[in-house]
Amino acid sequence: MGSQRFPPPALPHALALLLFIAACGSPFAEAPPVADSTLVSTLAELHLAEARLQNQQRGDADRAPPRRSSADSLTAPPLPPAVRDSILARHGLTNRQLRVALRYYVRHPEQYAALYGRVVDTLSAEREALRFENERSGEPPDGERAFPPAFRQNDARD
Repeated sequence: MGSQRFPPPALPHALALLLFIAACGSPFAEAPPVADSTLVSTLAELHLAEARLQNQQRGDADRAPPRRSSADSLTAPPLPPAVRDSILARHGLTNRQLRVALRYYVRHPEQYAALYGRVVDTLSAEREALRFENERSGEPPDGERAFPPAFRQNDARD
């Protein structure tokens, strides 16, 4: 019988390389299914549309019986599917792609928190721009002016 060395000379190097790769993060790490910038702008626009719907429902409260209980007042009304789909289409997404992206972030909560921080920053910047516009024009905010031009109902993109 010939003499065989155990372990083979390449094994320690292979193990060291494997440990190094594992410590640095996998080069095959799962990437978000939708670009962060696309998701941020999509989620911001969806939130603005939900806020618009909620404000319209408050304005209609004098003319129609409330459709929701006071316990529901902390939750946004669901967007009509046509509105949601229109917003998603403007951003090049389908409802399925949005669901897949959100499931990805459920598995990556740190990335989700960072992403939603950017959504909040976007909404805050829009609010500040609107506040500046209202102060400059001297007009108080009203139903249509309460939304930046990109989110107004009469927008040319609709």
